[in-house]
Amino acid sequence: MRSTKKKKKNKYSIGIGNLILIFIALIVQVAFIGMLGIINILPFLYIGILVAILALINVGVIIMIRCSKKGSTKRLGSTAITIFIMILMIMGCFYLLNTFDTFNKISSDGRQM
Repeated sequence: MRSTKKKKKNKYSIGIGNLILIFIALIVQVAFIGMLGIINILPFLYIGILVAILALINVGVIIMIRCSKKGSTKRLGSTAITIFIMILMIMGCFYLLNTFDTFNKISSDGRQM
């Protein structure tokens, strides 16, 4: 006699929507860190600290999404945190781009800082 076990659905899966959101957030964060490195405003130590903080936040968000049921407040909260961080990083990238343009204009005019 064969034992027929029903395969249980994993109610703690991340889901394709959250996976895409996390992937986009990582791309935005890498772009932000890259722009900080290109402009060379912060010392390397502070950029390393920022990378460590962002990594801890990302791990925390992934754990919150992974360990909660679909539709729970933890999952919605972690999604809101991810979106909020993405908005902050996009605004930061915008200001870094403006700073980079300003530095280029100042250096191309022959002025000294």
